[in-house]
Amino acid sequence: MLKLNRNAAATVTALVFGVIAAFIFSCSPKSPIDPTSSIGEGVAVLTDLQAFPSSIVVGSASSTIRVRLLDDSGNPLSGKSVSFSTSLGTLSSSSAVTDTSGWAEVSLIAGAETGTAKITASYQKSLATTEVNIISRLEAQINVTTARESVLANGIDTTVIRVLVLGDSAKPVVNQDVTITSSVGTVSYSGTTDEQGVIEALFTSTARAADTTAVISAQWDTLASSTILKLKGVTFKIESSLSSILADGKSKAVIKARLKETSTNIGIPEGEVKFGTTLGSIPASAVTNSSGVAEVNLVSEKTIGTAQIVGRYGQTLLDTVLVNFTASSYSVGITASPENPLANGVDKCTITVQVKDGSGTNVSGIKVRFSTSISTIDSVAYTNSSGLATAEIQPVVSTEDDQVAVVTINVDNQTLEKQVTFYAVQKEIQAQPNIIPADGQSTSKIT
Repeated sequence: MLKLNRNAAATVTALVFGVIAAFIFSCSPKSPIDPTSSIGEGVAVLTDLQAFPSSIVVGSASSTIRVRLLDDSGNPLSGKSVSFSTSLGTLSSSSAVTDTSGWAEVSLIAGAETGTAKITASYQKSLATTEVNIISRLEAQINVTTARESVLANGIDTTVIRVLVLGDSAKPVVNQDVTITSSVGTVSYSGTTDEQGVIEALFTSTARAADTTAVISAQWDTLASSTILKLKGVTFKIESSLSSILADGKSKAVIKARLKETSTNIGIPEGEVKFGTTLGSIPASAVTNSSGVAEVNLVSEKTIGTAQIVGRYGQTLLDTVLVNFTASSYSVGITASPENPLANGVDKCTITVQVKDGSGTNVSGIKVRFSTSISTIDSVAYTNSSGLATAEIQPVVSTEDDQVAVVTINVDNQTLEKQVTFYAVQKEIQAQPNIIPADGQSTSKIT
């Protein structure tokens, strides 16, 4: 009966010195929660250390040892010398130079001694370790590995799954169907095991904001094995530099898409973001920079309305932002104080105009024109440093009917109105004295 060798899967552990974390928080002027922050200038990290196969027989059998070197933005570093060492067996070389994809590779050759070989890869202050079992005889086994330790949970990131099936005496199992599944994401593959007993599959991630793990399993006959793949949660958001722009066919607002790892807030570079808008025009796509930010310009059209801008990353990560196309680039607010003046010939009413630009910032020096349907009002005022301009409606007198003043305000080609009601004052007539004799000569004072 075929048995599963429980020591078949190598345990890969990436160790990065605490100096990296210290460098982040003590040296970087940016907040660690800023998506534009990076790990630090010049910091390199070893990742995805692999041993394939993870068990070899004493003698001249070998296992391929691979590790990847990335910079602080997750980009591969090429032409760098990575050092390797082992506690058992012999390495084909004590160092290897990374290729254009950042991979460095050596081989572990088994000697005459059985045991567990601990292989260490090092570059500057970054270390990574893995283990290979050197045994006297291989039993039937199935081994599952992934080309990368982690992928982005964006619905489009991929990695290669490699399954090795060995029968008795470590002979490759050839032309056999293998079942490969994953707890999350999708797995696609075809064909059977090759002459080395290997079959490869492609894993595609799912889109999630939170970190998660995929359990990738493979089964052949009675043999089964699995490995863990980390999916890094992704946060995607778009924003506009202005909330409103002129509907003149040429005004612009900068639309920024921010893409980052949810748990670390580190920006994700080289991510393609798709854009669309219901009004105006915008480039169809842009690629995030090293800080995880992609920028495009929204250009207005000569139609007043609200543009809904949609950003999409991958197949399922969406966000929207609204930008108003207006006859003026300013937003205007109007208040009256007091709100209910009396038409008593004394009360005045102050009209206050607040002017802000598309980003919500107060604007000074803007000319504001006033006119009123009744009484008089200051005709011109200019906004101060707080974006405020004021004018006073002069007193109104009425004892019969309420008087409505329609105040017309003009700001940067915008015409607005504000109604103020002066409430009529009822006069009380008094007589002193209020009773006099009907003698044709007595008098009473009327006030």
